[in-house]
Amino acid sequence: MKLQKDFVIPLVLIFVTSIILLFTVQQSTTFGQTTSTETSNSVNDVSLRVVFNFKVGVEEITTFKVFNQLGGYDETASPKFELHGIIDGSKQLLHETTDAIYHNPSDRNQYGEFDVDIYLSDGTATNIRFSYQKCDIKDYFMETLYDKEETYNGKTKFAYVEHFEIECSGYHPLHQVKTQVTSDGSKIPLSIDKEEPETWEDYFR
Repeated sequence: MKLQKDFVIPLVLIFVTSIILLFTVQQSTTFGQTTSTETSNSVNDVSLRVVFNFKVGVEEITTFKVFNQLGGYDETASPKFELHGIIDGSKQLLHETTDAIYHNPSDRNQYGEFDVDIYLSDGTATNIRFSYQKCDIKDYFMETLYDKEETYNGKTKFAYVEHFEIECSGYHPLHQVKTQVTSDGSKIPLSIDKEEPETWEDYFR
């Protein structure tokens, strides 16, 4: 009888341990799958990061989804661009500036003429920065986006989008340039690539 107990107890322990290990593996797999599906909703996973340098402080916003250039490459026209994004709490200084300029034009000395840096990157090869100087907010309005009856039926959601149109006095487009490599493996240094950065953000500092 003692022999049976000595044989059964290890079997039970092995069975319980196997169940625990199986559950742990399943949980790890599930978490891994969830992480891998968390991708950007833009083609090639290009991220949009906007940094406002106001006189009252610096604000970085990563929730804008639309960036359109309305002028700037043609030096005969003032650099302009627009940004669209869902209402959220990431634009406090931008909202403060927008309100101050509209209600108190005399506050432009304090809130006007800010700088904006716009970064586009896929984390690998494509790294672009648009640097704007002495900017001012020219237009601001709200728009509700929906899919007609699909939204009213609850299949999709209403999207309340903010639009900012900004005009500036200065504009500098900057693209990361990598060192050219010849067929024998030697590098050909370029004038703007004297020291290759470790990350794309280092290139813009």
